[in-house]
Amino acid sequence: MTNVRLGAREVARLLGQPEPTPEQVAVIESPLAPALVVAGAGSGKTETMSARVVWLIANGLVEPRHVLGLTFTKKAAHELAERIDRRLSSLASAMRSAGIELPSTLAASTVHLGGQSPRVATYNGFALDLVHEHALRIGIDPDFTVLPPAAAWQIAYDLVESWQGELPFDHSSGSVASAVLSLSGALSDHLRTARDLDEYLRQIEVETMNLPLQSDGGKKRTSPASVKRLWRVLEQRRALVPLLEAFAREKRERGAIDFSDQVSFAAVIAEASSEVREDARTQHRVVLLDEFQDTSVAQLDLLASLFGTGHATCAVGDPNQAIYGWRGASAASLSAFVERWGSEDTPVRQYTLSTSWRNDAALLKGANAISAPLAGSTAGVKVPTLAPRPGAGPGSITVAAHATEFDEARAIAEWISEIRAAHEAESEALDEAPASAAVLVRSRSRIPVLQSALENAGLSVSVAGGDSLLAQREVSDVRALLEVVNDASRSDALVELLEGPRFRFAPADIAVLGEWRRVLERSDGARAARIDPAAAFTLVDAVTSPPPVDFVSPAGQRLSVPARERLARLAQIVREVRGAQGLDIPDLVTVAVRALGIDIALESDPDRDVSHALANIERLRAQAASYARTATAPSLSAFLAHLDVSEAEERGLEAAPTRPRDSSAVVISTIHAAKGLEWDHVAIASLTEGAFPSYTSQSAAKPEGAREYPAPRELGWINELSLATIPVELRGDSEILAELRWAEAETQVELDELFEEFRLDSGKESLREERRLMYVALTRARKSALLTYSAWGEGVSKPRRASRFADEIRALEGVAVVDMEGEVGEKNPLESSPRLAAWPAKAHPREAAVKAAAAAVALARESDVDALATPQPHPDLARFTEATRHVIASQRAEREARRVRLPSRLSPSDLVALSGANADERVRELVRPMPRKPSASARLGTRFHSWVEETHAHGALLDVEELSLDQDDDDVRESLQELKDKFDRSVFATMTPLALEVPVSLALEKAFLSGVIDAVYPNPSGEGVWIVDWKTGRVPSGEELARKSLQLSVYRLAWHQKTGLPLNQIETKFHYVQAERTIDITRHPSEAQLSRMLAALA
Repeated sequence: MTNVRLGAREVARLLGQPEPTPEQVAVIESPLAPALVVAGAGSGKTETMSARVVWLIANGLVEPRHVLGLTFTKKAAHELAERIDRRLSSLASAMRSAGIELPSTLAASTVHLGGQSPRVATYNGFALDLVHEHALRIGIDPDFTVLPPAAAWQIAYDLVESWQGELPFDHSSGSVASAVLSLSGALSDHLRTARDLDEYLRQIEVETMNLPLQSDGGKKRTSPASVKRLWRVLEQRRALVPLLEAFAREKRERGAIDFSDQVSFAAVIAEASSEVREDARTQHRVVLLDEFQDTSVAQLDLLASLFGTGHATCAVGDPNQAIYGWRGASAASLSAFVERWGSEDTPVRQYTLSTSWRNDAALLKGANAISAPLAGSTAGVKVPTLAPRPGAGPGSITVAAHATEFDEARAIAEWISEIRAAHEAESEALDEAPASAAVLVRSRSRIPVLQSALENAGLSVSVAGGDSLLAQREVSDVRALLEVVNDASRSDALVELLEGPRFRFAPADIAVLGEWRRVLERSDGARAARIDPAAAFTLVDAVTSPPPVDFVSPAGQRLSVPARERLARLAQIVREVRGAQGLDIPDLVTVAVRALGIDIALESDPDRDVSHALANIERLRAQAASYARTATAPSLSAFLAHLDVSEAEERGLEAAPTRPRDSSAVVISTIHAAKGLEWDHVAIASLTEGAFPSYTSQSAAKPEGAREYPAPRELGWINELSLATIPVELRGDSEILAELRWAEAETQVELDELFEEFRLDSGKESLREERRLMYVALTRARKSALLTYSAWGEGVSKPRRASRFADEIRALEGVAVVDMEGEVGEKNPLESSPRLAAWPAKAHPREAAVKAAAAAVALARESDVDALATPQPHPDLARFTEATRHVIASQRAEREARRVRLPSRLSPSDLVALSGANADERVRELVRPMPRKPSASARLGTRFHSWVEETHAHGALLDVEELSLDQDDDDVRESLQELKDKFDRSVFATMTPLALEVPVSLALEKAFLSGVIDAVYPNPSGEGVWIVDWKTGRVPSGEELARKSLQLSVYRLAWHQKTGLPLNQIETKFHYVQAERTIDITRHPSEAQLSRMLAALA
């Protein structure tokens, strides 16, 4: 490479950075040609990528604006961009100070690079921008809407609900909608169409159905089960093809695309247009591709079309960390890069980063042992063995066996506590934070037991993903109640309610209910009384028609008195909410909240962050309102299915923000979610066969050493409707995947044998992915790791075997081993030792003393409390007196609580109303709100806001004309058109918003304020933002305007908390559309002043 004046080490010295290793130098100083960097876990790939960009610019080999970096998450993109920008910002002055001549790209400014910056984006963000710019080339409107997953599902659900054709399966509309989305996404990921799918499935169907059963002399009389399963799957998949086509057509008609369309449309554009390809290469002369092992086939095709053969592209990845195959990533991506970017004249240069800067020696030894069987599985790619950094500590790994999962969880808690105590003893004088720690699991189902054990040990806990809205207790209770009301067969939701803190049913009481349900099922009288006598009885029936007092179960148990009382209340709640099913969905949510008494219970719970919990309830209401506004035919069933999709695809929605978390908390996370993170000490739990590696049963085929290959949970594309995907032959990476070689079969019996081979090959493939997952888990730990497993768990009938991964690590020299105490035995000890301590949940610590004093309450009400303290000889008097004092104080507090109080959860509009003349009346309305029919002006405001969101952003689903306008009178229609015309004349019509309809929250000392910002625009000055609130009414007077400005004051502080943007860079404005007037609000109370204002109102 010519014109190179500064080496990588010299640039590092100029910027005060550590000297790069020889491997890093080779990558940083590599020629402007295709390069593949295989970077092991913790090997400093982000540091090396940013150093290469700085080195190229320092030597004048590329201008900053011609550099493109792509990665998967916004967080990773932000971190890479920030690291590069920070170094580039100081590079020019550092070179000047050293007397080094600057290249022309740096000479423009001593502060920054003449306003230039490299472009760093996510893969999907880059694709979306390309589609926006060139949409017309493929016949779509550039102003298309991007559908979030839940909105895409809603469209599919509405299609299924209104479908007139027959479907050859008995599944709910929600399940079929999810299958349509799954297949649609898979087709997009591999650049296929519904017609491609139908033709291929038809070919398999025709040829396999014409196969004879067996050769002459065979003894079989019916088709093998595997062959019947194949035919059933073929029939189901082909039945979905018309729905797939209808879904694609509906998106086109709406001017919308979904997540998977972004990349597939971009790939089609890039493949079809040489002009687009030339522009991309000219604009992005140096390209960095991060985490390349996780790219999909469509992403690979897009990038190869734009920046393929010979272009200066550096792909960085680690085949041992390819763990996202289940969401579309292709394990062939790194091998494909070598093929598609190289040529005979200019092959792809390969580099490695093999020094781990994270893990101590023992951890690397374990990780290398786990990954050793993967060697050679990535064709044409050199994969290094990780080596410890200079001066790395010895580290440690412990493998521990336990009798039960509860013993295992307690042992993990003890391990972390002991490590923390030792760390504190060693570093007390240094005032260091506690050693960081995490517990990693293969499945989220193990989290509750682990969390309970850690918290019981006095450790602060943070569950990764546990801050989702649907994971919050107050929200999950409402959701469970609505599930029960919607579908009486949902015993799982009912049990969740029964076991929760609201009803606190013991397992024995639930068992009695189950037996009573069976009695009802057998009762002719009970069946005759039903509307549908043929319908099966459910556990909900046992609640609404409870057992008589003298009912005794076959096990000799009766329903306890507390359970009977709570059962009566639950039955009343179910009937109450069922009776309200005619209401709109948001109002039905409100009824469910009130019926459960959640708002009142939260206000009286001293252990809960009330404002945060009530804000979560408000967010659930807002989600219901958003759903009702966009759904074609809103229903409770569809709303609940909508929540299911949000939970699966959107991480359960975003909960209200909380105060900053304890930075020393022990993190519990799935391994998939932990990728990219690290801690000092990591426990990996539940290492048993079937759980990790994850599979259902074992194949009887070929052994892997002492183990058999497991049968995967999903057998490729031949699986249940809920797991629908496309056949391997239609995938772009089919050459590396197991496939059913159906075309080789001459009889159905031979096809059955090929199924067994397919099962074995799929098992090998699945095991490789599980092994990569274990490698990722081990390399999260810096200093030590604890690997645990247990023989018994709840509901387990046979003792579980240790995972092969645990055994492999256990066999390594230097690994500490903790064997199980005693023999495993053949009977599950958890069945004979129920966890009675779990009931009742959240019992008050004074509960026993309060009950002891209950008999004296009636007299105490009328007595002088101090007189009860007169010395008496009884030894329990002191306890009795204290308990009585507590009861009386509680009753007084209860009477005080009946007074009208300001709720903890408020909206900015509530704050404005409370600052007016009728504050007391408004408080009463807030305490017990009633659903109201919206006024014409309110409907007009709603329609206008929806129109702005649809017209000026890529986020809404429907045209405003589709939003129930047929229910509005002509005046509303005319007024709306007038507002639209006036808005189009405003400055905002020509500006591009950063965000529209943004939910925000502000946590104050006495309340939690939550609302929705109408619009956020970039400040035309180039610094900061404008927060704008649309007003469709009249312009208020000075005093009224001052009160209304409190709304913007809340939004300003909330945006500051949400983004970290300085307050002096956040401007706020009201835009009165009817008057065509924008009013700047420049005076705002501080956060402390707002808190004092609310305290005065309380």
